[in-house]
Order: sequence, then structure tokens, then C-alpha cells
Amino acid sequence: MLHRLRSWLGHRFERSGPRFVIHDGYRASVPVGPYDPERPLRIVSYLQRQRLVRRGMLQRPRPASLKRLGLVHDTAYLQALQDEGALTPILGADVDADAQDRFLTVQRLMCGGTLRATQLAGQTGGVVVNLGGGFHHAY
Repeated sequence: MLHRLRSWLGHRFERSGPRFVIHDGYRASVPVGPYDPERPLRIVSYLQRQRLVRRGMLQRPRPASLKRLGLVHDTAYLQALQDEGALTPILGADVDADAQDRFLTVQRLMCGGTLRATQLAGQTGGVVVNLGGGFHHAY
């Protein structure tokens, strides 16, 4: 499945239709909450089985840079997230340093997915879905 997914990523898309932003890194397990790390790939797999995905419809994001995150978040806040235990009050559970690093890496990648989806929507005027998004910012 992942090999087939990689072969579809980034190809030019000849016809109109939605695009989906997805990355293998979305599969990383987050330490708490109801997040299903397989959800993005299950969605793509379903769409492929229904023959609704064609080459070029799947796009790969890059992680959001700290500079870009700094445009919408206070620099002190972003730096404080690196402190041990910083995510405990945010997530409502104890998170060790390794899990915290993984969580923040996945979050940067998913934010990058939202930026990529926004960029594609602006360029094409079409529908673009970031399959790694939809957390509290979706409100």
C-alpha cells in the first residue's frame, strides 16, 4: 500500500478534481487523545478501491517551519513547547520527552499539510483536503 501511495504522490494531474495532502509521517502515533494514526491511509485506500483517486491527486507536504509558525504563535510559546513536560497541561496527560518530540514533529508536518492544501487550493481554485488535519484549529 505505501509503495503504491508513494508512486502516486506529486504526479501532475491532468483533469479537475479534488486533491489530497498526505504523508507517511501522519501515521505516527500521538501520545493521547482519540487520534487514529491509520485514518489518513485508510481514507486514501478507500478512495483508491472506489477508483476515485488518479495520479496527481495526492500531494506531499513539508513540515511547517518555526518561522512560519511564528507568524501565528508567539515565539516564547513555541520555545516553551521544547521544555520537558510542556505538553502535559495542553494534552492533559504526562508525556515523556521522546513522545513530546514525536508529537511536535507530527504536528509540524500536519500544519505543513494545511499550508500545502491552502497553497494548492489557491493555485487551482479546486477542493483540497489535508488528510492529517482537523484538530482544534478546524473549529
